[in-house]
Amino acid sequence: MNTSDQSLFPMDAAFKRRWEWEYVPIDMSDAAQITVQIDEEISFLWSDFISKINKQIHEATKSDDKKLGNRFVSPKDMSPEKDGSQLIISKEQFVNKVLFYLWTEVYKDEHESGNTIFKSKEGDVDTIFSYNELFIKAGEYDLVKLKGFLEFNGIIA
Repeated sequence: MNTSDQSLFPMDAAFKRRWEWEYVPIDMSDAAQITVQIDEEISFLWSDFISKINKQIHEATKSDDKKLGNRFVSPKDMSPEKDGSQLIISKEQFVNKVLFYLWTEVYKDEHESGNTIFKSKEGDVDTIFSYNELFIKAGEYDLVKLKGFLEFNGIIA
């Protein structure tokens, strides 16, 4: 079980005592084997993303429960014949799973205070945005805003 799952909270203590619990730390070496592929020009290591974002999650929540793990998203195994196995998190998975989770479970209530990672670097200006602004229409993403988000958070230069 993941302790950040909302369904775990109301679980009775007597029920929880009947299960074996084992803490499994985030495996950054595993995460370093996974690439997030936004488009032909923008890609980055999943380990770089979770390393930087998890620090900010901890600052915002003062807890480890909401942090992203090495296998928060199941990457697709892209196996080109010459290059061997390549684990990829697609743009769709990144926006629809990772950023959706970060918005709904960590930063939605921080939006008005400005204490949020949902900012986009556009020139010299940092603009706060909400999750829905990452979409131009269904299935079409605002890549300028997404790139600005990655730049603001130090994921890409």
